[in-house]
Amino acid sequence: MILTAHKNIKSPQIIEKQKMSFVSFFNFVYGVCASALLFYCLFFAGEKIGEFPVEYFLLFLNGAFSIYGMIASIRRNASIHFVSFLFCYLFMSLAPIVQAGAEIDPVFEMDFILLIVSSISLIFTLTGVLFLQRLPINQDVKKKENAIDFDNLNKNYNLLFWVTLFISLISIFLFKDGLFTSREGFGKVMAQIFTDQAIALVCLTLLKLTPFYGATIGLRAAWEEKNTRKIISFSFLFFLALIINNPISSPRYYLAGVAFFFIDYVTRGKKTHLLAMFLILGVIAAPLFHVFRRETPNPMAVKQEKTLMEKTLLSMDYDAVQTASYAVLTVRNDGIVWGENIAGSILFFVPRKLWPGKPTQTAFVVYDTMIKHRTVGTNNLSTPLVAEGYYAFSWFGVIAISLVYWLLVTKLTSLSAGAPRSLPFLLRAVYTGLVLIFLRGMLMVAMSAIVGFSVAAVIPWLLFTYGSDWKRKDMHEKTKNIFIKRV
Repeated sequence: MILTAHKNIKSPQIIEKQKMSFVSFFNFVYGVCASALLFYCLFFAGEKIGEFPVEYFLLFLNGAFSIYGMIASIRRNASIHFVSFLFCYLFMSLAPIVQAGAEIDPVFEMDFILLIVSSISLIFTLTGVLFLQRLPINQDVKKKENAIDFDNLNKNYNLLFWVTLFISLISIFLFKDGLFTSREGFGKVMAQIFTDQAIALVCLTLLKLTPFYGATIGLRAAWEEKNTRKIISFSFLFFLALIINNPISSPRYYLAGVAFFFIDYVTRGKKTHLLAMFLILGVIAAPLFHVFRRETPNPMAVKQEKTLMEKTLLSMDYDAVQTASYAVLTVRNDGIVWGENIAGSILFFVPRKLWPGKPTQTAFVVYDTMIKHRTVGTNNLSTPLVAEGYYAFSWFGVIAISLVYWLLVTKLTSLSAGAPRSLPFLLRAVYTGLVLIFLRGMLMVAMSAIVGFSVAAVIPWLLFTYGSDWKRKDMHEKTKNIFIKRV
């Protein structure tokens, strides 16, 4: 009996091989399905392929490299890279193939516009593939020898619990009249509480997100310790956080951000394939449950929508290539802005009273160009990151912004490897949820979201990690110069 029981015990090596086998099988199925969908979209384009053979070839290549990037990201458990390549696949490959075939926008017919946009999209994707090769396969479990072991640090559950509970109760008390009304109703409640828009945005982010991040950090740690009392306590906090961040009064990108963070953080960054499945279900379910941000349908595509795929890819939520095309057209007519749009986005926190010449957001400039050629239906537009680069410095801007983006996300992913309680890993999980809004735009909104989400996550992390017995010498030695050593 002892021998039999011993045989049934699986070694860590066997378990790891089984996990890798499942991930390999998942990657195979995922790659086949993604490739089939890409070819199906080409079939949907029909005769347009003959009119724009080079453009469609570049869009197809972009889709193919994006599929490779997604599969390679899953193997490396690189969550930010995966969501980035998913954006390239859906927004910059599949969507324009279907949209150009459906003739929903006259900008696709203009000289060389689609060729330029498909080229800059391919440049961005190829840059990401090259940087992805710098990450080793399954790199999250290959901890560096000089890495700080955060799991051995003290954990101040009490401080984290009471501060998170305090902020949660304040949030519920302040926003109680608008939590379960609508986004518009919640906005009216916010306007009554805070008269200054900038202050309102900062307070809203901190009061809503800090409880969620604090509850998630404590709940994961308690679950890993299998401490029932702490699990129940932080589950209660998590319930309060769900009330505060409910889908009735919260924007779509906001909910996606917290959901992606939860998956990547709770799984310690080791289940990127789970994140992939969640994203696929979200893309499929979005048109069925009418959770798109804009209720106004695309006036250029209403008559074209027949299948579920068409309703998804022809909607205004997938207009990244269209807005990028009008950004290219704006540059053709008015010239580049020499980086003013990027400077204005980075310095988003500077009020216009102090900076009278602060640049207008690129999407508003693109809107002025767009209304001259088609019926838009809304002025709530976005401009993808590559379009921001082209609008700033033309082709040089596209290459530069691609290099900077992929360099930063690759460096952050590398720093977070093997340290799921570290600050780099926390920020990696936060940024995983913000990839879609950052790549789709607007850049100024994305920069403000990154700062707000980061501050809201770092506050409970600092309380939990550094809030225990500051006078203890052993902890001081473990945490001394921690940021310098990690970076």
